[in-house]
Amino acid sequence: MSHWDFARSEPVEAYVHVIAGSVRIIAAPTETITVDLEPTRPGRHDDELISHFTVELVDDRLEVSEPSEQTTWLRHHSGFDLTVTVPTGSCCLVSTVSASLECTGELGALDAKTASGSVEAATIAGPAILNTVSGRIEVADITESVTAKTASGRVGLGRVGGDINVGTVSGRVEIGVAEASVAAQTATGRVQIDRLIRGKAEISTVSGSIEASVAPGAGIYLDLASISGRVTSDLQPSPDQGEVDLNLKCRSASGSIRIGRAVLADA
Repeated sequence: MSHWDFARSEPVEAYVHVIAGSVRIIAAPTETITVDLEPTRPGRHDDELISHFTVELVDDRLEVSEPSEQTTWLRHHSGFDLTVTVPTGSCCLVSTVSASLECTGELGALDAKTASGSVEAATIAGPAILNTVSGRIEVADITESVTAKTASGRVGLGRVGGDINVGTVSGRVEIGVAEASVAAQTATGRVQIDRLIRGKAEISTVSGSIEASVAPGAGIYLDLASISGRVTSDLQPSPDQGEVDLNLKCRSASGSIRIGRAVLADA
């Protein structure tokens, strides 16, 4: 294992690029930034591979980067397992091809892009931009806005304090608590939102089902339509869009739509 450490207690902007393997970012109260790097599977070219990495801290910018241009035998390497510990509140930009990303602790912001790797995070105090092709996206708590895009991966968001913009092709979308506006689109995936509170929510599918629950006491204006799917609602909508907490619009071609009232125990 190769190890680097830098004396730093204040949040940084971390830029991480790893082609394959795994990336783990730990945000914690710390006096030292640490970087640990090891091959996913040991090989005879390991030392040379690691020597190509850039690992440096300049002012408040931390860079851990694997070069994208490599020789043929380097490209066929199985990848690296990277662990980075940064101060709580650090902002991270992570890009990979097939490496999975796991973030623990509280990040200030997260911008993550991967093709087949998954993205998991605990708490993001600022905005989040998350993109995968086939990997899943899982975040427990986001204070500000989030944009999450994937083709076939699942999107799971616990609580989001800001606006939500989610899009998939076949991946399902599951949101716990949406405290602001929501825009969710999918072709064949299912959309489930446990608690809508306020703002404007627009949810659309082609053949996937839509199921959403509205917070108790919230006034709602409903605009629901499915060409061949069943549409049901347990709520009494307001006739006036201007006097409601939530404006909910749902569209589906063949999927069902069901709207209900969330119970207090869901909070």
